[in-house]
Amino acid sequence: MRSAGLAAQALVLAGDLIVLSLASAALVGPKVAWSTVAPPAPPGAGAGEAAAVAAAAMAGLYAFKLLGLYRLERLDRFADQIVALLLGSGVAAVLLLAVDRWLARSGGWPGDRVAVWFVMVALGTLLVRRMWAQEIAGWRRAGRFARRVAVVGTGEAGGGVLDRLAARGPAAIQIVGVFADGTGTPPAAVRGQPVLGSLDELPRHLREHSVDDVIVALPWASGPDLRAAIEAACRLPVDVWLLPDPRDVPSGAVATLRFAGLPMLHVARRPLVGWNAVTKRAEDLLLAGGLLLLTAPLMALIALAIVVTDRGPVFFKQERFGFKNRVIRVWKFRTMYADRSDPSGGLRTVRGDPRVTPLGRWLRRFSLDELPQLFNVLRGEMSVVGPRAHAVAMRVGHVPYDQLIAEYAARHRVLPGMTGWAQVNGLRGEIDTPEKARRRVEYDLAYIDNWSMLLDLNIIARTAMIIFKDENAY
Repeated sequence: MRSAGLAAQALVLAGDLIVLSLASAALVGPKVAWSTVAPPAPPGAGAGEAAAVAAAAMAGLYAFKLLGLYRLERLDRFADQIVALLLGSGVAAVLLLAVDRWLARSGGWPGDRVAVWFVMVALGTLLVRRMWAQEIAGWRRAGRFARRVAVVGTGEAGGGVLDRLAARGPAAIQIVGVFADGTGTPPAAVRGQPVLGSLDELPRHLREHSVDDVIVALPWASGPDLRAAIEAACRLPVDVWLLPDPRDVPSGAVATLRFAGLPMLHVARRPLVGWNAVTKRAEDLLLAGGLLLLTAPLMALIALAIVVTDRGPVFFKQERFGFKNRVIRVWKFRTMYADRSDPSGGLRTVRGDPRVTPLGRWLRRFSLDELPQLFNVLRGEMSVVGPRAHAVAMRVGHVPYDQLIAEYAARHRVLPGMTGWAQVNGLRGEIDTPEKARRRVEYDLAYIDNWSMLLDLNIIARTAMIIFKDENAY
C-alpha cells in the first residue's frame, strides 16, 4: 500500500512540476515562444526573471500541497481538485507579480503575460490530473492502496472492529488476521477471520508479511493486558490504533481520529513514511554512491593488502538484525584471522583481541573495515545513518540483547545504519554491561523519534570528525 501510494503521489507531483516548468520556461524564453499567445517579452530577461518564475513555480507546488492536492485519498477524485488547482495557480501567479515588482526590473512583466502564465498552469495541471485521476482510480479498484490491518483482541470489541473493517471492502482494507491478548485459550477464528496466534506471534508475522496498521481492540478495563498489547505493538514499524471503550471513556473526553469510520486513538506512527522515506532513501543512494566512487581505489588497496598479509578471504559476512527484525547479511573487510572469525557475533571483540590481525587492527581503528557496507546501503538493506546493526547472537554478558531490554525490538523500526546517534555520542565499542546496552538503545530510539535530514547530516559530520580519534574503535 505504501509503495503504491508513494508512486501515485510522485507521478502527480512530476506532472505538476512539468507543467509549471514549461509555463515558466515560456515566460522567460525567447520572444518567439510568446509570439502567438502574448505581446513580446520585455528586453533583458535574465537572472531576475528566472528567480521570479522559480519562486512562482515552487509557490505553486507548495500551495497545492497546503490545499491537500497530494493527499492519496483525493488523487482519483478529479472533481474535488478543480477549485483547489485554480486557487493554487492563482496564488502562484500573484506571487510571480509580487516577486517581479520586488526585484525592481525595468517595466516588469505586463499583467496579461502573467495572466497567460496562469492560464497555462491552470489548464495544464487540470489536464494532467484528469488523466492521472482515471489511472489512479483503477489502481484503487484493484486494491493497490488497500491498508493491511491486524487486529489484537478476540472479544466483542475485536469482533465489532472486524465487522467495520470488512464492510469497507478489500479494495480499501485487507484484514491479515487476528491476534489474541495471551489470556485464556483463543478461538480458531473471529467473524470469519483466522486467529494467527498470541500477541507474541505478531513480530514474527510482521517479518514475513506486510502489515500497515495494528488495531488494539481490548477492553480498557483489562488494564495490564491492554498496556502490554500497546507496548508490544509500538515496538513494531506500523501505525498503532487503540479502540476507545465508550463504557470507560466519557464522550468528548479524548481527542480521536477516524480509521475505517471508527473513532480511534492514534497511539504510534510508523517512522519514516511518505516523503520522509523517499528523502531518506535518496540521501542513502547519493551518499553511498558518492562514497563508493571516492573510496574505490582505497578499497582495492585494502583488499590487496588482506590477500598479501593473510592469504585468506577478503570479505567477512555476518548475519545481523535489520528492518523488522529480519536477518540480513552484512559485508565487511575481514579483520580477524580466517580460522578465528566468529560469523555469529556471539563472542565480543575486546581491546587487544588476539583474533584480530595487525592489518585488521589498523582497519578497525579507522573504521575502514566497514566500507563494504556501502553495498548493503545500495541494496536497501542498510542506511548510512541509523541504529547500528547487531549480530543475531549478540549478548550482554550471557543474556541475549533482546531479552535484557524490552524496548530493543523498537530500534528495528528503521533500517540499521553504518553510523548512528549513539556512536557519535561516545557509545561505541564493547557492550559489557546492561547499563551500556540500555543507553545505546535509548539513543537509538531518540534518533528514530526525532529523525530529520539535518540530524543525519549532523551525525555524518560528527562521524567524520571523530573517526581518527575514537579510542573505542578496536
